[in-house]
Amino acid sequence: MNDHDTAEIVKILIWKENKKFTIYGIYSPPNNKNLCLDTLGITSATVVIGDLNAAFPSWGYNYYNHAGRTLGEFLNSQKLELLYNPQDKKTFLHYSGSTTNPDLAMVSSDIYENSQKAVLEGLGSSHQAVLITILLKVPTNKPNTCVTWNFRKANWIKFQDQVEIKTSTINIEESAHKILKTFCKMIQQSAKENIPRGKQCKYKPFWTQELNEQKNIRDRARQKAEKSKLQEDVVAWGKEKTQLKHQITQSKRNSWNIVLSKLNYKTDGKKAFKFMNKLNNRYSQKQSQPFKIQDKEITDGKENCKLL
Repeated sequence: MNDHDTAEIVKILIWKENKKFTIYGIYSPPNNKNLCLDTLGITSATVVIGDLNAAFPSWGYNYYNHAGRTLGEFLNSQKLELLYNPQDKKTFLHYSGSTTNPDLAMVSSDIYENSQKAVLEGLGSSHQAVLITILLKVPTNKPNTCVTWNFRKANWIKFQDQVEIKTSTINIEESAHKILKTFCKMIQQSAKENIPRGKQCKYKPFWTQELNEQKNIRDRARQKAEKSKLQEDVVAWGKEKTQLKHQITQSKRNSWNIVLSKLNYKTDGKKAFKFMNKLNNRYSQKQSQPFKIQDKEITDGKENCKLL
């Protein structure tokens, strides 16, 4: 990016399955006449994605602008492919009711055949999020199928009654080993009947049925606005979107106050930070950084352990 370029560019390096990916995130404001993409280093396994506000017929516009011509020339001069399907939903809904595609995604030629783009819905913005999926070699490790117990929703009164009834029938004259085996079996049977089990990904403690209903109302309002292209429908969608944001903020505040009232401030510090991260939709994952030995990057965990 030069001194006259008003675009913002972020570069991220990611290592996945022993493969290095370069990701460029770009924001170019509307009517940017100084967009310059020459600083992007397009190598293998490169992804370029962002809100470029670049108008060009190749991705759904019926006119050109300066950013569109710049991006078109850049695509023709680099080993870079545009992920675009005319059948996909357009990514931006204007207040006038019209829709366009300012949010674009491109990948380097070596991963183009294994890359897919999807336009996500229901994120509460004028822009629809764009998801890029790059298919890698499937690891041989078996997926985690662990099912956990939901103790908060357990029927403890019924569980206690069943355990007392079943344990009263134990023959205490049998061997200790057989009594223990019978007792454990009774506990397991009672638990399966009274304690729910399952898996839930990225549990949000503040999410309620009312929020889910408001989200559905907001999504239906957007769909109506996209179909009618009327300004009053766009304004109605904006009101539903604002209402949902307000309700989410209030629900997060209430959940946090409930947790604070139950915390032991001497021992539950870690629990408080973990809950706060859930409220902010933060799910941390450890990212192993590569070692460099004689200009060679080693990203495999086993190789890193051998070096240490």
